[in-house]
Amino acid sequence: SASFGSGALRHSIMDGKMAKARQYFSLMERLYGVLSPFAAFDNIVNGTRRKIDLARILIEDIRGVLAEEARREKLTSSMERLQKRIEASRKS
Repeated sequence: SASFGSGALRHSIMDGKMAKARQYFSLMERLYGVLSPFAAFDNIVNGTRRKIDLARILIEDIRGVLAEEARREKLTSSMERLQKRIEASRKS
């Protein structure tokens, strides 16, 4: 299920496993790329277009979560560097 996949991906992100999350996301994007042309066959397999549209929405949602987490990691790293500089200046 797509929601299970996105849930597992979110947990990987929240657990700090960004490399794993990026791998999953890349796989999701590749699968979507392969499956999206089949939306044209909705009249043959009822519901195909809807499921593919939902997959696209999930991918965009996860893309946003990954971007947000990358910004959070950068901010945390900057704050840690600043804290070290402040502590070093206090010792001087």
